[in-house]
Amino acid sequence: MSKHRQVFFFNSTRTVNEMLAVTFYFLLLSGVGCLHLEQVLIFSRHNIRVSFSNRIDEYTNKIFPKWSKEPGLLTEKGALLEGYMGEYLTKWVIENQLLPGTCPDKETVLVYANNTKRTIATAKAFVDAAFPDCNINVKYEKDFKKNDLTFNYYIHNTTESYKRKVVEEIEEMLAKYKLTDAYEELDKIIDLKHSKKCEREGFCDLVHDKNIILYHAGEELELNGPLTIGNEVVDNFIMSYYEGRPLEEVAWGEITSPEQWKVLTKITAMDEQIRFNIPSAVKDTARPTIRYLRSIFTNENIKFALIVGHDVNLNLITNALGFNPFVIPKQYEPYPVGGKIIFQKWKDVAGDYYLKVEYVYLSWDQLRNGVKINFQNPPLRVTLGIKDCAIDKNGLCPWDDFMKLINKY
Repeated sequence: MSKHRQVFFFNSTRTVNEMLAVTFYFLLLSGVGCLHLEQVLIFSRHNIRVSFSNRIDEYTNKIFPKWSKEPGLLTEKGALLEGYMGEYLTKWVIENQLLPGTCPDKETVLVYANNTKRTIATAKAFVDAAFPDCNINVKYEKDFKKNDLTFNYYIHNTTESYKRKVVEEIEEMLAKYKLTDAYEELDKIIDLKHSKKCEREGFCDLVHDKNIILYHAGEELELNGPLTIGNEVVDNFIMSYYEGRPLEEVAWGEITSPEQWKVLTKITAMDEQIRFNIPSAVKDTARPTIRYLRSIFTNENIKFALIVGHDVNLNLITNALGFNPFVIPKQYEPYPVGGKIIFQKWKDVAGDYYLKVEYVYLSWDQLRNGVKINFQNPPLRVTLGIKDCAIDKNGLCPWDDFMKLINKY
């Protein structure tokens, strides 16, 4: 196997400092052999959105700061940051000769988004910056009343025996993973016992109240109780922080240290883990998504694909395909907004193909500060490994091994 090298060409418009920065950056990523980039598939989470605020006013007597848009919509800052990422990544694929420096042939580029306003807007922001004036269309399911199966994370099996098994596994996870420190920290901020939720439904104690499982086959699995309350409130804190609100408007100024963020974000991570990473259901839930990815991997005409979905989709893909456990530095979220899993197909001089997978994302502070990324101020990159596709020291695994795994779906 050839050692990995990401081919990079300079152009005369770069300053000397830019050239030195780019050279250093790519030398860090490179080996000493030569590979050619053949295909890139990017699976992205949408960028910064408005918090889902339909119910959070019930969880505290405090008043949450208002947003200028409806819940769930992409913010202007989210669109701006996505454009920065689109420009950055397109320069990378052009320098590696995957796409031309001019508008690419339309059949070589696929951009597909889930049919929610925030995912469509994220994809369009990426395309507008990556391929300006190239008329690259964003594809999506036009019927907004219909759930697109490619991104659907509902459990498909409708049998009662399967439902019982899933519920048992959720109950086991809820009992196993304790969030006492996170709940106590959150309750110092919201004071749940004096909320409408406590008064009306009796949920008054985040630490000791039980979570109620709401499972109907073919619908999104939900919980009612401390985990949902905590997830929705902390999500508001996170999006407010990313959006760049004054710190006194983020959790009413009561989060003052990285340690608090580290503890509180355990709630949002655990909510997703318990609802969408159920051991017996993860492969069933992820199957439509992985089948769609396979249709791209086996299409030689598509050189560049961008798929825009949600954090749960990235979670399902990495767990269903058996990715090795990973931690992304300088972030509290496992799947932050705008983060991208990038599948890269490389070919060596002998004609053999290899896979490299990287997680490319903005740090906690990069998202808040909103500074434009470039080769001098790059996003963070983490190489990911897959259990059944062992990687070498350059992060490469045989493409055929990867496709054997994909073909199981």
